[in-house]
Order: sequence, then C-alpha cells, then structure tokens
Amino acid sequence: MEFNQAIKIIEQGFFKAFNILQIMPIRVYPFSFVKNFIKPNKAPKQAVSPKDIDFMDEVLFKWFKALDNDEALIVTGYALKAKRKEIAAKFNLSRQGLHKRYEKALAKVLFYLISQGVIDKVLLDNRA
Repeated sequence: MEFNQAIKIIEQGFFKAFNILQIMPIRVYPFSFVKNFIKPNKAPKQAVSPKDIDFMDEVLFKWFKALDNDEALIVTGYALKAKRKEIAAKFNLSRQGLHKRYEKALAKVLFYLISQGVIDKVLLDNRA
C-alpha cells in the first residue's frame, strides 16, 4: 500500500470516529477541547452499533496516544470540519502551515500504528 493511501485511510478513520461521536445518544467527549469544535445539536442523535463504538474507542483512545495535545487539537479540528482559519489562529500559523502540521500528525499516527503491530487490522478491518 502506498504511503499516501495509508495516510488517507488514517484520516478517514478520524473522520468516521468523530462522526460516530457526534451522533451518539449520549455525548461524552474524550478531550475537553473537543467541545470547542462541536456545536450543540449539530447532528441528530442516533443509535450506534457496538462495532461503531469499538471503532470510535480504538481511534479516540489508542490512536491519539501517538499525538501531543497540539497535534490532537489540530486533528480534531479537521475531523470535525472546524474553520481552518480559527485553528490556524490558535497556533499562530498560516493555513498552509496548519495543513503541514496536520499531515505530519497523520503520519505520526500511521507510524505509531505500524510500531504497535496493529496497522494491518486497522487498514483491513476498519476501513472508514
């Protein structure tokens, strides 16, 4: 698998996990900064399958271990489709600089998953 394809799958995994988080009947946010990006009642609450919850837990609690707080905030902002300009301002970056940090964070997660020996499971079993 090509590096860019693997990064895209990691990105889609974050998007899927945060979409699941937004539609859960009870919303418990794993990080306090997530609340900054989620608008109240943005998505209708729905029943979520146990498989989806397991995937969300995998992403939010295991993948984020690879990231420092700033990287986690950037990835969260992207996954929740927050305004890039606002995220960039928080870090005093241009939008291009922000995107570079985002791409580096995704690569960091990819290499973390490879080092943990779970990359095959993530890429093959949990495609977003």
